[in-house]
Amino acid sequence: MNSMEIANLYSTIDLLNITESLCTGFAQTTDSEETFELLSNGVTVVKKQSHALTDLLQEDHLPNPPVYSAEVTGSKKRVFSDQIIVSHMAGLFGSLLSLYGYSLGSVMKHDLLAAYIAHIAKAGAFSEKVTKFLIKKEWLEKVHGAIQREL
Repeated sequence: MNSMEIANLYSTIDLLNITESLCTGFAQTTDSEETFELLSNGVTVVKKQSHALTDLLQEDHLPNPPVYSAEVTGSKKRVFSDQIIVSHMAGLFGSLLSLYGYSLGSVMKHDLLAAYIAHIAKAGAFSEKVTKFLIKKEWLEKVHGAIQREL
């Protein structure tokens, strides 16, 4: 792996680990089963991606970024509304997709390229679920599309 691939991979795994911890903490404070399920699915998505990318580092005998799961307390005290929690999660997945796209520019290894492309598809699909959830709850307005005109 070249130095740019390593740096971008490390940054991506770090963001995945931060996202996992935030989603875990947010999930334990929500009252809504629907929000809890969405956050739990988010944790599953980022855990799988983090493990897959960490394996790539280990293949080259490189250290893993720190995990933050021990930083999540057991508190169930509600601090943020579900709207803020889910909006924050949408932003984190947007940042993740941007980081994946940026990282593609430095990729020379085919296995890393394939991993990024697969992870972009999965993170994008989950990001779409989050956006639909926000629209359904009327916390986000649906962006207008093209006008349907018949000639």
